[in-house]
Amino acid sequence: MSDIAIVQTHTLSESELLELVQMVVDKMEQRYQLVPTWVAENTVSLQRTGVKGMLTFDAQQVEVNIKLGMMMRPLRGTIENAVREALREKLG
Repeated sequence: MSDIAIVQTHTLSESELLELVQMVVDKMEQRYQLVPTWVAENTVSLQRTGVKGMLTFDAQQVEVNIKLGMMMRPLRGTIENAVREALREKLG
């Protein structure tokens, strides 16, 4: 599996961040069929065939870790750039 790890700092309040994370999770489920599972108060697992992701957040930063299966590896750069850009846009 290929790994993507991204950390983005933020200055959002807890309620703003939680609202934003829920919006992102919903969008990922609708657009990419990634099934979300809240595994902790501040951690969401997102999965589908060929992709496993974990979104973790706290008062200072959001961390995204993605593992790509063999069929998704050619899209690694595209996926990483899209996630980085979205995080910068929403949190930066």
